[in-house]
Amino acid sequence: MNIRRPKIAVIGAGWAGLSAAVSLIQRADIALFEAGRQAGGRARALAGKDDGFSFLDNGQHILLGAYHGVQTLMQHIGVQPESAFLRQPLQWYIHEGLQFQTASLPAPWHLLVGILLAKNLSFSLKIKLLSDMSALQRWAGHHKTDLTVAKWLRTRNVPRSLLGQFWQPLVWGALNTPLEQASLRILCNVLNDGVWSEKANSDYLLPKQDLGR
Repeated sequence: MNIRRPKIAVIGAGWAGLSAAVSLIQRADIALFEAGRQAGGRARALAGKDDGFSFLDNGQHILLGAYHGVQTLMQHIGVQPESAFLRQPLQWYIHEGLQFQTASLPAPWHLLVGILLAKNLSFSLKIKLLSDMSALQRWAGHHKTDLTVAKWLRTRNVPRSLLGQFWQPLVWGALNTPLEQASLRILCNVLNDGVWSEKANSDYLLPKQDLGR
C-alpha cells in the first residue's frame, strides 16, 4: 500500500524552524523557507567587516544543562554536546556584589553550599536568601493560583539588597521580565528544571565554536 507522505512548509530557518524540520523530515516532505541569505536566525556567526573582529558570534553564548531538548536535537544530527561545549558549574557574579559558584555536590546541596560560601553577602542575608528559596519551593507545591514575583517577594519582606543582587537579575535572566510582571509559577517551573532537580541541570554549557556551525 502506497502511503503518501504529507507535505509541510516550515517558515524560517532559525533554531525553531530548523528543529521542526529535523523532527519532521522522517515523516513528511519538508520545504524550508528563509528570507535571509543564511540559516541560523539569531544563532549564527556574522562577518566582522571593518570593526576589528574576524567574526562576530550572534548566537546564544550560554546554554544550561537543563536544555535537554537542544542536546537531544544535537545528538540527532550527529553533534555530541560533550565535544561541542565546555561544561562549567553555575556561577553568579554581580560586580562588587553577590558572587558564588555551585558546589560539586548533589542537588540541593550544590546550591546551599554555594550560597553559604558566597562573597560580598552577610551571613544573615545568606540565610534569608536560602529561607526564601525554600519557601518558594513549598509555594510551588501547595498553590494553584498564580501571582507576580514582586508581590510574593513583598510578602516575604525581602531586603532591597537581595532584590537588586539576586531576584531581579534572576528573573531578567530566566524570564526576561520585570519583577512586577513576572509569573511566580513560571519562575518556579524554570528553577525546578534548571537548579532544583539535578546539579547537572544548572551547569553552564559554553560553546567551543560559534553556534552557526
